[in-house]
Amino acid sequence: MKHSTLTKYVLYYIFDAILLLRTIDLKNSVEHLHSIRVSLRLVRSLLQLYIGEPTLFPTPLKSFLKATNFIRELDVLLLSLHQHLSQSGIKRLTALRNERYNVLFNEESKMQAIQALDEFYDLITNFNPTFTNDYLIQTANKHYKKSLKRYVALVPSASQKELHTLRIRFKISHYAFDFLHDSGLHDSNEKIETSKGMQNQLGEIHDLFNQIALLETLQKQNPSLRLKKHIAKREKELKHLTK
Repeated sequence: MKHSTLTKYVLYYIFDAILLLRTIDLKNSVEHLHSIRVSLRLVRSLLQLYIGEPTLFPTPLKSFLKATNFIRELDVLLLSLHQHLSQSGIKRLTALRNERYNVLFNEESKMQAIQALDEFYDLITNFNPTFTNDYLIQTANKHYKKSLKRYVALVPSASQKELHTLRIRFKISHYAFDFLHDSGLHDSNEKIETSKGMQNQLGEIHDLFNQIALLETLQKQNPSLRLKKHIAKREKELKHLTK
């Protein structure tokens, strides 16, 4: 069977996630976890955009991605706090992060995720979604233009849910134009940069919102960490970005 351009691209990133999962350990987990999440989100985004079938992305992989959220949020938080929190505080947060990592990435859980990815790889191979180049390009452009219109129509009182939904839309555009560009179907450099810029701008708001919630939870659980000033700083930054 000859694979379509979309199939080959999706299979590449599923296989990339499999390889990363096979080699992930505590020492490389920050980089590997981020790369695994990017690969799986890219695959999910392309299938959502071009096929629109939510059941095609397996439930076990959805659950796996969701379970990695807390670890990734702690990674982002630790990076932002690295020079602003005491060494004892950093050690305690790192220990919490690594504890969660060890629970999620024990050998049994890793093998279950790898098996789910293997089955997903076979599913996409047999399904082999095939579309014309014009359809692939036009669908990405249509989604991109709608996303820009929604961004222009945003009001200052837009909820975090609205901002997060729009961020996901630009992330899909980013991945779609990466696919078109990497596959030689369309020169998408300008739209890639715009989509990434919007994704990062909205992502900064999303990260601050999540960090505030996470810091508040950690402060309640560990009063000795003295995180209130860090919460206040992020609340001020969030207010500035969303005004």
